[in-house]
Amino acid sequence: MEIGNNIPCPCNSGEKYKKCCKGKLNDEQEKYYVLLSTEKKIKDKLVRITKNSFEIEVLEDYSMKLNGKHFGDEENGFNILNFFEWFFLEARHSSGEKILEWIIENSFDEFNNEEISIMNEWLSNTQAGIFEVTGKNEKNWRVTLKDIFNRKEYGIRDRTASVYLLKGDIIYGRVQKIFGDYYLAGVAQTYSRLILDQLRNYIDFHYENAQDGKEMSYEDFMSNNGNVILRFESIKPKFVSSSGNELKFCEQVYAILSNRQYDIMDWIDENKDLFIITDVDEKNGKFSAS
Repeated sequence: MEIGNNIPCPCNSGEKYKKCCKGKLNDEQEKYYVLLSTEKKIKDKLVRITKNSFEIEVLEDYSMKLNGKHFGDEENGFNILNFFEWFFLEARHSSGEKILEWIIENSFDEFNNEEISIMNEWLSNTQAGIFEVTGKNEKNWRVTLKDIFNRKEYGIRDRTASVYLLKGDIIYGRVQKIFGDYYLAGVAQTYSRLILDQLRNYIDFHYENAQDGKEMSYEDFMSNNGNVILRFESIKPKFVSSSGNELKFCEQVYAILSNRQYDIMDWIDENKDLFIITDVDEKNGKFSAS
């Protein structure tokens, strides 16, 4: 596999590869960028084939099954990356096959041999899980993940993850072994450690229900139930007053016409029992009040 000189650099700088990262990478990093470049071509083809092969009503049904969000309604929580990753790797066609298997069989001529090999690796070697970040090496783009249920560790290469993930972070994601090396599938959901026990209980409950008298490994459950896992919502803590009433903390941000700014500041100042001015920026005409 090779990376084209004139494609957008995989580092997302917006520059062409030849003017950005070319010549600055070691062999392993170069191999990783080549894989990213090839995977992007595959995913673009898969999305195009999907839109040509499935009616919008069908995609809507799949989206609602995933997390109750309308297909394409990003303003209300639809996430296109989450959707297509789940759609290709877990969702099943009416024939019973995984969507990706069905596309490979029915659109084989759309892909070259390298691309077919990578997609077969996705199908055979993808493991979803809830992972703790146990180590990272930003210089080498390496992250170590430990599954919080079966304690299995994976050393993955992912430049973005090595920058933004911190040791101790908890994520839900899919680890893929492609040609002998481990990578993240592309999308990861992060969770606060404070809700880890809630998350464990949620997974345990749905795993037990999914077995329903038949044997199912934890690994199989996690890799085939992303629609269940992505519906997890933590129970938010409540703050209660001595009288038993729940306290709620709110913030409002207003844009105010500059010629009314001081009138409003005066009004807030006259109502000190309700408001406190916490910050005034005379130069930029801004102020904050609590």
